[in-house]
Amino acid sequence: MQKLAYIAFLLALMPVCASGQESPGSNVKDAKPEPGERVKVYSNGPGTTPPALLARGNAMPPIEKCGKHIEGKVSLTLIIDSAGHPRNVVFGHPDGTVLDEFALSVAESDRFQAGTFQGTPAAFERTLEMQLKGCVQTTKDGNGKKVANIKLRQWPEQKLGDAPETTSEATLAPIYDPDLKYVGRVGVGITPPKALLEPDAEFSEYARKKKIQGTCVLTIVVDSHGMPRNIRVMRNLEPSLDANAILAVSRYRFKPAYRDGEPVPITVSVEVRFRLY
Repeated sequence: MQKLAYIAFLLALMPVCASGQESPGSNVKDAKPEPGERVKVYSNGPGTTPPALLARGNAMPPIEKCGKHIEGKVSLTLIIDSAGHPRNVVFGHPDGTVLDEFALSVAESDRFQAGTFQGTPAAFERTLEMQLKGCVQTTKDGNGKKVANIKLRQWPEQKLGDAPETTSEATLAPIYDPDLKYVGRVGVGITPPKALLEPDAEFSEYARKKKIQGTCVLTIVVDSHGMPRNIRVMRNLEPSLDANAILAVSRYRFKPAYRDGEPVPITVSVEVRFRLY
């Protein structure tokens, strides 16, 4: 199994408001809401004007050679705050591939025309569907090992829609939090993460031949989007099965843990069972 090297389009995904200025078309005069702020959340209804996705005009770099096409659809749920920034971005229906990572990066770099309630900018919960088209390019690293690089062939098609279930209030997560500033465990006031995708781990030929079976225990950090991070084997079984367990868990997707209405990263244990039948 080739290791996927994720290529980040830093310039294309750079937030529009990186300079501290409001994005084009923003209808907000005040400063953006602070992380950790508790806000009322609206959906469509009397007196509301829903938010709209602002055009980006990004041009993707041309791809000269593409060995394999990869396509998928990812649905996210997010809160668009009163300044038009995406907050609390979580999975609705993940694809289960590297495209999920791209979808999160695109969503967090998007900017919106903020929605209003009775003419005042307000936070809205919405769904964001993306149709992504990627390209797999095989290259060699410094050790001569083949590496599969994934690039987007074009900017994703995006569509905003009504959230299936809208919360009345929510705590806003930071716009960008690369350091997983809060990593705790399930406890009082924290709802545990819920698995959306749990692909089975594959048996290795060696383990099948040797009739090795049992349970591999891992710990992971489920980040605030629902992606598995920092995967570690806590109770090993057999090297090839441990590796397959890590690969399977890396493809898990979750509804993240919540604390006071805010999605937060949290550490959980995962058991991966291997059984011969």
